[in-house]
This record gives sequence, C-alpha cells and structure tokens, in this order.
Amino acid sequence: MPEDEQVPNRYRERLGRALPGARRQAALVGRAFARVDRAMSAGAWDSPLAQTFYGGCVEAQHSATVAAGGCVDAIELRHSREPALVPRDDRRARPA
Repeated sequence: MPEDEQVPNRYRERLGRALPGARRQAALVGRAFARVDRAMSAGAWDSPLAQTFYGGCVEAQHSATVAAGGCVDAIELRHSREPALVPRDDRRARPA
C-alpha cells in the first residue's frame, strides 16, 4: 500500500502511552509488602501465627508481582507487534 494511504496507528500510540503508568504500578506492587518485610525482619512480631501471616504476605507479594509484570509484558508485546502505520480505513487509525 502506498505510504500516503497509511496513517499513524492510534491503537499503538495508546498502548505506548499506557506503558509508563503500567510500569509504575507494577513497581508499586513489587514494593507493596516492603514495610511488612522490614517489620518482620526486625522482630516486630514473633510467634507461630506471625510466621503464618508473614508467609501469606510473601505469597501475596509474589503473586501480585508476577501478575503485574505479566500485564506490563502483555502491553509491551502487543505494542511491539503493532505496525506504526495502518491503512486509513483501518479501525486502529481512529482515535478511541
């Protein structure tokens, strides 16, 4: 298709604009339990129940971090696979 019939891929542009926010949120998720970790490491609460609680926090942090990273990865992959230009009549050429 001739280049003059191609227009910017607005969908790709929106994905690109969403990436910084998604990365920031994923980083926040990764640090969500940092205070709990510091407190428990400093001996803030020492009992069998504390260890159960802490183990649950560690599992939750891991799961949340993996999920958040997966979201960022999915957006990055989709963005990388989208062409910069699309035909003028392509749905991706229209702003949302």
